Amino acid sequence: MRHKLVRPTIRVLAVDDDREHLDMLRLLLEPLGIQLRTAETGADGVRAALGGPADLVLLDVQLPDRSGIDVVAELRRHEVRRRLPILLLTGAELTAEEQARLNGEVVAELAKSSLRPDELIRHIERAVAGARRAQES
Repeated sequence: MRHKLVRPTIRVLAVDDDREHLDMLRLLLEPLGIQLRTAETGADGVRAALGGPADLVLLDVQLPDRSGIDVVAELRRHEVRRRLPILLLTGAELTAEEQARLNGEVVAELAKSSLRPDELIRHIERAVAGARRAQES
């Protein structure tokens, strides 16, 4: 009898006010079996992260109601989301002040303009695998 290797489902929450970017993420991730939920504001993103399953958050830095950095800080205040991997999507390089505020709280900062689909998938898989290993130990 042959055994099929089954990969655990990855559940991603994408928080971005750019609907085209969210649509692109859906087209990229869902065919790979990655479940995607979306939110278009920081407030909705925090509610979604606290209220539903997520293995990773893809978070835009510039949101209409607050910065992605503020969203990171808010999520880290909640015990259940302190170790949730976050990939920060940026349109420009972060300032020294923004870097200081993040203080290592995100897995990676990725430039939206130059990010290739294969790179994004690799970042997602590595971050989720690392978080799952940490939970097991």
